[in-house]
Amino acid sequence: MRIVTKSGVSDPAGDWEAIRAIRQQLSPSFVLIGRQDLLIEHTQKLQKKDPEKTSLDALIDLCGIHWHPEEVEAGNEPDSSNVKWVSSSAKKGWLVPIPVGYKGIVPEFAVSDVADIRAPQYPTHFVESVYSIGEWRFINSQIEFDQMFWRYQTDFENQLFLVGATHKVKKTY
Repeated sequence: MRIVTKSGVSDPAGDWEAIRAIRQQLSPSFVLIGRQDLLIEHTQKLQKKDPEKTSLDALIDLCGIHWHPEEVEAGNEPDSSNVKWVSSSAKKGWLVPIPVGYKGIVPEFAVSDVADIRAPQYPTHFVESVYSIGEWRFINSQIEFDQMFWRYQTDFENQLFLVGATHKVKKTY
């Protein structure tokens, strides 16, 4: 989708009327925004309790619904249970795990170095997926315009090929 403002510019940064018009055109809808800040924050919180915890532990904890027993008073009936199962979650908001790119696991191979690959005319790079947390938000909630549009980010030195918003997220809760 290409968005062009009245002035013919495709990036309406600072043009609040254009931004409002775009939001109205997109309403009613939800926007997926990156919330890596929550993942980092939750990882640090878990590591304070247990230094062995990783960001994968935090990702699983944020996305999971945990069921645990809670004791309740037993009734007068002989078969009544004194345990009630309740759910809890570490997340606030509509958080989901999302793939945000790839990380190279070995250096890139030249065109003729690897046999039997799908596209032998290109260099070969073995990668693994990189995951983070995203949050679905209503289009009219307090979202910076830059958060709605994701851009490619490449870091060849660290073999990272990512997609994401380049703007910091404002907390709304």
